[in-house]
Amino acid sequence: MLNPSLRELPGFPSPYLGFLEGISEPGHIPPNRPEKGPLLSRCGAASRQTPPPAVIFELARKVAPTASGSCLWSENIEKLERHQAVVIGAFADAAGFNTSLLPLLKCLTAVRLAAEISLDGVSAVPLLWLNTAHRPQVDKEKEDGKVGPAQASSGQLRESGGNLVDYVNNGRKVSTDLDLYPNGCREVIMRLVHELGLVVIDSASTGFVLNHTPELSELRQRVIRICRQESAGQTVDDEPECDPVIPGQTSAAVLLRLALPLGAEVVGPEDYDTAVQVGNLVGSAGNAKPFLWPRVSATVVDRRSCRTMEKYRLELPDLFRGGVALSERLGIDRTASDVSNRLESLAGSIRRRIDDICARAARDPRAVRRIRASGSRMLYQLRKLAVRSRQSADAHQDIAARQFEGLCSRVAPGGGLQEGRLSATQFLSAHSGSILQALSRRIDVWDLKHQLIAGLD
Repeated sequence: MLNPSLRELPGFPSPYLGFLEGISEPGHIPPNRPEKGPLLSRCGAASRQTPPPAVIFELARKVAPTASGSCLWSENIEKLERHQAVVIGAFADAAGFNTSLLPLLKCLTAVRLAAEISLDGVSAVPLLWLNTAHRPQVDKEKEDGKVGPAQASSGQLRESGGNLVDYVNNGRKVSTDLDLYPNGCREVIMRLVHELGLVVIDSASTGFVLNHTPELSELRQRVIRICRQESAGQTVDDEPECDPVIPGQTSAAVLLRLALPLGAEVVGPEDYDTAVQVGNLVGSAGNAKPFLWPRVSATVVDRRSCRTMEKYRLELPDLFRGGVALSERLGIDRTASDVSNRLESLAGSIRRRIDDICARAARDPRAVRRIRASGSRMLYQLRKLAVRSRQSADAHQDIAARQFEGLCSRVAPGGGLQEGRLSATQFLSAHSGSILQALSRRIDVWDLKHQLIAGLD
């Protein structure tokens, strides 16, 4: 099995592919292409930033007791508190863990990328800022049909035109409690914290606190001006006189990134455009833009599926066609008819030969009877062989059809990529308890193709 290019697969828009390949689109300057050298340079620069406010870690620590924080997690927190590490960040919505594997892949990419960077001499810590904000007004409008799905997902940031939707929170709570997370998400977060040392920050709580932290007042006012200009369609280089009153939570996304020594941010095609916008605002606020790094795109192929794909020489794009199309393509439904046709042809040839021999022995009725009897036994055995052949071929066809159906449902469910069709909770419940650690070791953050990870149960 070969790792396919993302261009061979659905769900990867051209701007994201251009970002991976370093190809700019007309009128757009892409972020730095994901390469190791510039990434390490950015991480080195981030390590020299101002230490983050202590309030961030006070909130982050509230997750640990509920999530059974591990020694690795404690070490990561201490590194950040002592300003001894940079952050490899990822953003995810808490509810997203119950709908797809994308948030989980982001977290795993951040964990592995932090480990790889640390091996190159820059201590790094993986961090997830998790959006737990609930939007009752937007949800109600969605139910009433007043807003569509796209508008509903933009409800977190009305005053900035919805451009920074997924990165700005509207939280009003100042404490983190995993019991507030959606069902299923809690277990995933606990395992990521306990097994991989992932630092989790509730962006709703932290963003709210940062907007009220006195020592960030000057920076916050600059961020507010930039966000307002962005929402008004002005260039972020202009700095008109502006009332420094905090416009709700519009500055939280940028403040969160400015308050942490952010070396890189893990993004996928689903949030790439928004990440670019936020990165531009961070740059306008006085810091280097976050170095965007693509999340790993991967499909886990269990041992049984791997054997089936190798047996029939199948690649991942073949599975998007479905089990029936695979059977037709491989000609499995023609096997039985080919064998039956050959047996029928042989039976016809034997009958003609018997008739010819009987015609030559017509003067000896006794010999003719013996020839006919022998011929009948031969034809009877051929008929039995044809029936058994048909039954065997039908059984083989049924088995192959079931194999293909099971293969497609496991590896390419619904005719799409596994990462977009399976939820993180479904995936973890279907695999062994060590699947997260195994995946974090097997994924390759430097491989920009879609990765097939075989042999995990």
